[in-house]
Amino acid sequence: MLRLCLPFLRKQRWHSAGFMALLVAAVAAAGAVPGSAAGPRLTAPRDGAVTHLTLPFFSWEDAAPYPFPGEYQVQIAIDRDFAQPVVDDRIPALTGYFVPPRELPPDQYHWRVRYVAAGVDRATVPWSPPRGFRIRAPEPDCVVWVRSGASWEHITSAYQRALQQAARQPADRPGVELRFEPGLYRLRQPAGSLALFETPAGLGQVVINGQGATLVLQACADGPCGFFRADGDESKAVQIRNLVVDYDATSLNTIAGTVETIARARGSFAVRLLPAYAALLDQFRDETEGFFLRRGTFQRILEATSAKARQGWVGGREQATGLLHFDLGAAHLAEVEPGDYWVSVRYGGGDLFTVADGARDVVASNNVFRAARNRIGDIGTQARFIGNSFLRPEGRVLCVPKGGFGTVRTKFTWLENNVIQGTRDDMYHLLHGYGVIRNNRLEAACRNTIHVHGERVWVEGNHILYAGAGGIQIGGKAIVTKQLGDDEMRLTSTEYRGMHGLIVRRNTVIHPREQGIHTRRSDAEVFSPVRFKGIVEPQYEGYQYTDLTIEDNTIIDVGRYQGIYVHGKDLVLRGNTISRRERRRFGSDSEPAWEIGIHVDRCQEAVVVDNRVDDRRLAADRRIVVRQSPRTTVDGRATTDDPARVIDYLHLPTAQLLSWLKLDESEGTTAKEEITGRLLQVRQGTWQPGDGVAGVSLAHQAYVPASGTWRPRIGRGGALRFDGRGTCLAIDGRAPTPVAADQLALSVFFSTDESVIRGRQVLLEARGDPTGGGVLRLIRAGRRLAAEADDGRTLASYPFYYDRYWQHAAVVFDRGRLQLYLNGYRVAEAEGVSRTLPPIRLVGIGAGYGPSGERENFFKGMLDDVRVYRSALPPGAVPITP
Repeated sequence: MLRLCLPFLRKQRWHSAGFMALLVAAVAAAGAVPGSAAGPRLTAPRDGAVTHLTLPFFSWEDAAPYPFPGEYQVQIAIDRDFAQPVVDDRIPALTGYFVPPRELPPDQYHWRVRYVAAGVDRATVPWSPPRGFRIRAPEPDCVVWVRSGASWEHITSAYQRALQQAARQPADRPGVELRFEPGLYRLRQPAGSLALFETPAGLGQVVINGQGATLVLQACADGPCGFFRADGDESKAVQIRNLVVDYDATSLNTIAGTVETIARARGSFAVRLLPAYAALLDQFRDETEGFFLRRGTFQRILEATSAKARQGWVGGREQATGLLHFDLGAAHLAEVEPGDYWVSVRYGGGDLFTVADGARDVVASNNVFRAARNRIGDIGTQARFIGNSFLRPEGRVLCVPKGGFGTVRTKFTWLENNVIQGTRDDMYHLLHGYGVIRNNRLEAACRNTIHVHGERVWVEGNHILYAGAGGIQIGGKAIVTKQLGDDEMRLTSTEYRGMHGLIVRRNTVIHPREQGIHTRRSDAEVFSPVRFKGIVEPQYEGYQYTDLTIEDNTIIDVGRYQGIYVHGKDLVLRGNTISRRERRRFGSDSEPAWEIGIHVDRCQEAVVVDNRVDDRRLAADRRIVVRQSPRTTVDGRATTDDPARVIDYLHLPTAQLLSWLKLDESEGTTAKEEITGRLLQVRQGTWQPGDGVAGVSLAHQAYVPASGTWRPRIGRGGALRFDGRGTCLAIDGRAPTPVAADQLALSVFFSTDESVIRGRQVLLEARGDPTGGGVLRLIRAGRRLAAEADDGRTLASYPFYYDRYWQHAAVVFDRGRLQLYLNGYRVAEAEGVSRTLPPIRLVGIGAGYGPSGERENFFKGMLDDVRVYRSALPPGAVPITP
């Protein structure tokens, strides 16, 4: 009985609601509720179903909900005994829906579900009775071909034929496939057409298979252009796969160009428009909202503010220069350099491209969508987007001036393994219904990257880079419109929508301009009734946010405000890391009073445990702040209403260090060896004052044989830039370690210069002697980070995506086991390495040793804070900040 009580006991508190929950759980354990002894009842797909969808939709239900925050385990297998499941996944017990993380090939399958309780014991409910279903490829007579060069009208006609044929298919046959011949299709939208693929209510079971074809869509006049649209909620499943779609339109809402000149003293700058925006020069004479992006990346948001545009005006008279001149203010230009991008935005215009609008069951997989305004639209119910890319068109700074995933009026939306970049507004906005947002890569949203309302939402494993506002925003204002009578009088009001049942877990948020993760707070927790023409609207009382779990997230380099800001009831904040790598703060509009690592504000019965704030810019009393939060604990200790209540967690292992190079000296040509206190001669390199990371060696000697460049003001100190053509740092520890090593760890911060390289580049290497002996090294091979041991075989590797940005790498060798870490996460491991390495005598930094002892595989970029440990660091001790 106590097993199913663990989800509630985890909070270690007693109150009336909690006691009732425990009582329900106890009764459930006795066999009354929830569910039956046979486990959850499977509802879709039905037993014996035949489908054409390679990403089927799975659902189940129980007599009563299982206790949150337990999990459902879902297995899909070809064999009925489930000896080798092709899918074995766990999802939070928020909702009984599931979508496979990858497409399933045609075959006969079986599936089952069970509930697994949270807590140490992880008690389980029996598996549901398995069900079988078959995925079949369409029969030859059920393929409707789209031939190369077909027009918009030909394609829409072929799609309607496929729908009608699918409606006549018997239940034991799969649906119909609309199959494109590979090639390029240039399509112009006819007047009156709302979308390329329009689905009437009640028809469906069609796969749209592009086979890699590219569709270039041109809208009629200035109207919106749609890709897929369905009427009503009864339309059947449609899967869109393997298409490249370009929406060829000029956005009337955005211009972008490069900063050509800067007059910092006057607070003004001039912009030359990029060719894709040049036709819109006359549209932007007035004050407009805009922001800067770091040159060469189209990603990093430096500042967002308003500026006064003076087209072509210099010294009081108009010049035919083709430039836009802006008055902004000196404070906003401190970080801007010539060549950076300036983007000006205004709303209005009808050039919106909607990928999907409506439909009960739409699936999009392995597609690429590129558009000046690329929105996923008002998706209907049960929509799945798996493995798609929503990208910036070539030559444009952003792809979406207004909205990314605008999912409204949805019952269920599942987004997984998508790449989305360059949106003007929120990148993913879920207003109603359930949602799963998992393992997506989201780059450069100018507002919030993920913005969710409603209830039962799972946000996990997403990588978020450069958010113009918040990384993940929870709750907020929503417009509610109601028809009040026959006179069609409508009441439009604004209300706050809270969250009830939310998991935000294992996400990485880099460079959010405001907060990393935050819940929107209203001015009052109890809402008053609204009276309008004698009608009293219902009131909302109590906390907006209940049953929220925010755990194991990493937030790096928050621009201003808080890393995590939360308020609500029954909230768990566990294992999150807030860190800072860059010392500077972009912009001057930050409010110092609100610069807090983790801010727990007006919470009730919250549990705050094992969080870490590593931001030396913050005073100790600003790292974790708890305000006005009764019955809240921080690491098991009760808090008070003292606004300065702060717990500081900063764990950086220094024990068992064999070598440590901070690369941080302020002057001279020597570096202090942190272990022995010796001063080491640095040859052909000069220490410069800096603000970043310091110099250490194994024992005796360190030198720079080529022209290494010290870079001050990098992170918290300087760093050493390697040119890739001979610059390296070698440590000759002539006094060997006394015994062979069975445990060793290498740790380094790196910033790469190039997106594509040939061959390999060594970041860090430790070995017995130059020409032989065991070796342990971290290398870069193309777009992958790799760890090698023994004879140089690559034993563990993992991709990384971003250049010119600091990242942390570590490799841990432990008695024949190799573990690779990236940014504090264990991303790969391997067995079968020799259980010991020879005594370590040499360390190569920025290059490796060749067969004859010569240097090779030179690194190009910057390295910082190099560490060699004589022990195997446990996972929690691998640092991700210097």
